[in-house]
Amino acid sequence: MDLKKILFVAAPSFFFFFMAYAKIPSNGMGPGKCTGASIGKTDISTAVYVPLYRWYSTSRGDNFTTTNPAWRGTRGDRKAPDYTFSRIEGSLFNPNNPQPPGTVAVYSWYSPSRKDNFMTSDPRWRGNRGDTRTPDYRFVRLEGYAYDPDAPPPTGAATLYSWYSPDRGDNFVTTSRAWAGFKGVDSKAPNYNYVRREGYVLPYFNHPSGSYNIVPLFFHFQYDHIDADSGLPAYGSGENMQTMDTIDKAIDKLNQLMEKARGLDTRILKFVRVGVRYQQLAIDDPALLPLYSWKSARRNDQLAFAHPSWRIDPEIDGQMNPPDYIPQRKEGSIFPPDEPKPAGTVALYSWYSPSRGDNLITTNPEWDGSIYDTKAPDYHLIRKEGYIYDPTRPQPENTVALYSWYNPIEGDNLATTDHSWAGRRGDTRDSNYRFVRMEGYVATPSGCDLRSSSISIHRMDKTINILATNACKGITTSPSTIVATAGSLAHEIGHALGLFHTFDGNKNTSTAELLHRNLDPNSDDSCYIKGDRVCDTPPDYGKARPDGDLTDVVCGGIVPVPCEQLGPPCDLQESIIDGNGLCRAAGNQGLRTYDAIALGLQGGTPNNIMGYSSQEELSYEQYVRMLYYSLWRFGLKSQVPSDDKNIFKEFIFAPPATEFWNTVPSFKHQLNKPKLDSNIPMYRSSLSNNNQWAAGVTGSVGDRLLNFSLRILGSGLPGNGTEIQVSLPDGRMIGISAENLHLEEGSVVFDEIYGQNLDALRDLQPHGQWKVSLLNSGGFTPSEARLSVIGH
Repeated sequence: MDLKKILFVAAPSFFFFFMAYAKIPSNGMGPGKCTGASIGKTDISTAVYVPLYRWYSTSRGDNFTTTNPAWRGTRGDRKAPDYTFSRIEGSLFNPNNPQPPGTVAVYSWYSPSRKDNFMTSDPRWRGNRGDTRTPDYRFVRLEGYAYDPDAPPPTGAATLYSWYSPDRGDNFVTTSRAWAGFKGVDSKAPNYNYVRREGYVLPYFNHPSGSYNIVPLFFHFQYDHIDADSGLPAYGSGENMQTMDTIDKAIDKLNQLMEKARGLDTRILKFVRVGVRYQQLAIDDPALLPLYSWKSARRNDQLAFAHPSWRIDPEIDGQMNPPDYIPQRKEGSIFPPDEPKPAGTVALYSWYSPSRGDNLITTNPEWDGSIYDTKAPDYHLIRKEGYIYDPTRPQPENTVALYSWYNPIEGDNLATTDHSWAGRRGDTRDSNYRFVRMEGYVATPSGCDLRSSSISIHRMDKTINILATNACKGITTSPSTIVATAGSLAHEIGHALGLFHTFDGNKNTSTAELLHRNLDPNSDDSCYIKGDRVCDTPPDYGKARPDGDLTDVVCGGIVPVPCEQLGPPCDLQESIIDGNGLCRAAGNQGLRTYDAIALGLQGGTPNNIMGYSSQEELSYEQYVRMLYYSLWRFGLKSQVPSDDKNIFKEFIFAPPATEFWNTVPSFKHQLNKPKLDSNIPMYRSSLSNNNQWAAGVTGSVGDRLLNFSLRILGSGLPGNGTEIQVSLPDGRMIGISAENLHLEEGSVVFDEIYGQNLDALRDLQPHGQWKVSLLNSGGFTPSEARLSVIGH
């Protein structure tokens, strides 16, 4: 009896791949054996691929792998006599269709005496109906076609490994990287011996696929001039000048690299710019003193000083001041102490307690003092650091607030302009810090902001926030905050999504990647847990320089990582080292040699985005890491990535849907490059009252809304009853209550990135008139509103 069923549901609800199949009875000779006309090709649909199911019988000691749709299964399924479903190993080309070029046929056989199901692409086991082989193997069926094991593997394909246990009489095939091996060398408990590579198969992904997984990028662009040709804010000059046009081109290039790297993988990762906020680059007033913050782990002390001896130099790696103070950030600039006190300012004093090992700066008048003054328990005045703007007066333009906190457990006072530490009386923070006071206002910091406070103040949730600036070199300060230029964009986004430098760990023998491509994630020497934690990039024992300088190569030098390494026999099908002419036979082993030029690691050649030379290459396994981390970063995967080896043990080979997905992504559109109207000024409307704004959004007919965000700026803090009403171009109204707002000192923010409320608005054409009303604003006095509307 034909039963119509869905065989493959690996995409979101809007995209399904259907396949019909016939249920085939067992003839008692083994699982899923066919009788009569069913032997050979089964009556399945003409779909391009068929899943490869693996089962295991404890009583028979038999691993059974088949594309027979009668053995379709999911975790927890059982079949007689005691077969339990293990996993889907991948997909073969459908045996009903003509054999594709570059593939080999995969056959299955069954031995009643061994109770062993045997699947292989070995041409010596080619068979037809009625064929038998020693001792009593009987031909069962053609399972399908795999990519040729003797040809280079297609990008994104999974290797199908074959093993045999003489004790169990069990032949076993799997795509698990933990079972990668070398013939005559590798064995696994109880006594499985590696046999051969059967071919390459298309990975099977047991979670939504075939759709875009969107990574939104929000840019904080620091400009120092307006480009005369384009009229856009810009920084830099000549070939190094950057505008959002050049950054958009860098995003396009990154997406092209991603598309190339994913190969056969059906999971599509795409980066989309969802907005930009322009900020004029602050320039230090030479009459002011920079205020720098430092931290000592030994003393549990955080200090801020304006004294020149505590200046932070961003060009010095590993800068430290005695005893072990590490630079944190430039907090801003203050008026010098030896000038007359400027109007509207208060004095900022610094004190030190030897017993607590604590430095304290404050404008609290109770701590005013002069040299030799002391306060309990043993604080003594160090100096007057200077003057800052009075905290009781309105905040001047181009300033940031200086907040102070105290930790009674560690006896530590800290002061910072980092907006993430904004607070009010009664607030507490991590490690028992309690809010003390807002000390006043300092001039906005210029130069390289080590903690990116300009992002902290205006950050956009559920995105990677990117500070585009020429004030400092690229850096990833946190998983969701990076500093990048167009040239370093792919590199820094790679860091934010789980990628390491190609040369990571190369100066430590315990972390340096070996030349032998050990694909077993459980092995201590695996390339999945050493170096850059992927196996399809070459080991990098030095930082390739654009001028071809190889003096940084570390193998054979002070660090005892030899440039020649003995290991398993050479495998010419391994393309990075062995198939690249860098392995030669040495007895029953292989001797591998590091050659930076042969590996393409010298300057002047296309290099990996995670190196320091021309960043133009991305590998498939790097793509997988970025996909894995992006799902976690944006809330689509419940499990935080904690173990590098687990990514390649589980993630790329059919994890259960419940393990990695909370919900299907709400973003359900395949899109071209979105049309962006970012930071549209909204003008006060005279239709109602002072708390209403309006703006016209331009777009093309046929555009559909992707997302929007809104920020209302002002002074004071909104009350709990604050509400925003947004009138859409088609007349519909959205009301956003206080519990769904981001309430900040000086701003009310509604961010709509993935469209939590957009399912009902998918038909909205975003161009037209948008109106915003602020209701029950409490202590908040609005001044302006900025709207970002994104369509496609």
